[in-house]
Amino acid sequence: MIEPVSISVGISAAFRAYELLKKGLDTGREIEDMSGQVKKFFKAKHQVEETVKRAEENDQLDSLYAAIDVVTELERLEKAQERIKWAYINAGKSATWTRILREQTRINKKRAADSQRKKSAANKDAQLIKDIALVFIFLVLGLGLAGAILYFIFITGGSADA
Repeated sequence: MIEPVSISVGISAAFRAYELLKKGLDTGREIEDMSGQVKKFFKAKHQVEETVKRAEENDQLDSLYAAIDVVTELERLEKAQERIKWAYINAGKSATWTRILREQTRINKKRAADSQRKKSAANKDAQLIKDIALVFIFLVLGLGLAGAILYFIFITGGSADA
């Protein structure tokens, strides 16, 4: 089953950060002064997305209820992100928002590449173990065959009449 506590904690943290950001903006604070809340929102959003990704990879989304819950919460997070984007744009900081998205894309690509490298390394390690086991098996079989030949030659005198 999906990790409901992890998702709930992540979603709560994301929306708590969003609400604090919204309150700050409503009281006249600038978006760049609220970067701590923006970071907290994105950190919590990333944690939720990673939890959902692990659940999907492990086939833990096994019920309609879980799927509805995940989809609904991810949509809520996307809407909050959209509102944060517009807070940047309305403050005349659209270039900053563009740089944030570009950096997010770069980080996601790096994480994906690192993940792929780890999987590749694990596959290489598994293949190496298989190759070593195969060599060991052939070595044992070869020694057994050599032993059988030597036994046949020395014990039976090498004659086929025995």
